[in-house]
Amino acid sequence: MILYFLRVKTRLLPLLLCCCMLWAGGCVNPLNPGPPPVRLQLSPAMPERMAERPLNRQLIVAMPVAGREIDADTIALLFHGREVRILADARWTGTVPFIVQRSLIRALESANALSGVADESAGIASDARLLSDIRQFSLHYADEGARPVAVFSATFRLLSLSSGQIIGVHDVDIQAPADGRDNTALARAMETALGQGLAQVVPWVVEEMRGLK
Repeated sequence: MILYFLRVKTRLLPLLLCCCMLWAGGCVNPLNPGPPPVRLQLSPAMPERMAERPLNRQLIVAMPVAGREIDADTIALLFHGREVRILADARWTGTVPFIVQRSLIRALESANALSGVADESAGIASDARLLSDIRQFSLHYADEGARPVAVFSATFRLLSLSSGQIIGVHDVDIQAPADGRDNTALARAMETALGQGLAQVVPWVVEEMRGLK
């Protein structure tokens, strides 16, 4: 028994020494993972008020659908049209679908064109549901040293809840060049692209809702 204990202790000794050296040298420190990533908030421009009296229609804005690299709070970078990377030191304040959904609701409320706009958890008796599929919400680089271009690309569909049919489809493809490469410039460019997309979607939604029977 004593011999077995000595053999085990001898085998573990190199591993223990290695761990101690790494810890002492600062190579591995699980108690200090480094600073947390910066959170970047997007505040896109909201559409102007469209009417004094809103249309007597209510709308549900569903959570958008997005691919795996977009359905997250990470900031996607696309190099050379095909190489996807993730910004290491920054994140959005929420997942991209959540940011787009909240922005759509705020934009439609700001336009004052509908009597009610909410997400699916609100439980309102809505006339239609706005569905969206986000294809791109990323920053594109032509090469390693280039300034990026913010890209917001999505398809929006309006579903009539009375007929169960899609009554309209609208595609948005926005590009907004960044004025720098730092995090603030990246957020500002993405904010511009999202705001321009909202400026297209809101009047389209209102016009389609006006034609509902």
